[in-house]
Amino acid sequence: MVPVIEAKDLVKTFRKTFHAVDGVSLTLERGKFYAVMGHSGSGKTTLLQILGLLDDASSGSILVNGKDVSHLKEKEKAQIRRDTIGFVFQAYYLNPKLKAYENVMLPMYVNPKMAKGLKERAKELLTQLGLEERTDHYPKQMSGGEQQRVAIARALANDPDCIFADEPTGNLDEENERLVFDALKRLSQSGKCVLVVSHNEAVREYADSLLLMEKGKLKEADGREA
Repeated sequence: MVPVIEAKDLVKTFRKTFHAVDGVSLTLERGKFYAVMGHSGSGKTTLLQILGLLDDASSGSILVNGKDVSHLKEKEKAQIRRDTIGFVFQAYYLNPKLKAYENVMLPMYVNPKMAKGLKERAKELLTQLGLEERTDHYPKQMSGGEQQRVAIARALANDPDCIFADEPTGNLDEENERLVFDALKRLSQSGKCVLVVSHNEAVREYADSLLLMEKGKLKEADGREA
């Protein structure tokens, strides 16, 4: 099976000399939970943004479902992001004036493949994440953990191949971080590719592949290059 994302020799350079990402190659497959850990400033968020086509590498290539996307125009990259990758961030970025199901519906409005049944799909996704009693609630009426699960449901709205999560438990207590990691793990077990960038040591027990980022370089937990 063709990997969802295959990166080769990625480099991201700032100020001509600082390599935030330094020669990273990585293959991401469906049905696996990948965790990238590292100190603040190690380059892990920059790597996630490059893999998610939110930022461009200075050099190297990225294949998405076997297609080289490195030199595509921004509009074409946006369509690939829409169809292939769902994003979850430390801040939930929910619209405070919209109910939970309405927040989940937002990505579907820009996807012609999701022309009908948007409300029903949004509520179904929230139910799958244990929020069936919160579908009509506004963000301020929900806990941090519930808001983050709404954000996960929103990331799933367009049925992407991958879920990329950047410090998804950074604002949560221990109980809610477990609920969020459990939800992400179930997604990988259902066939999604899940990539989590985190400082949280708890992510280790969920990862099928644990990767460590240091000074822009990526290694497997046993010290081998990824």
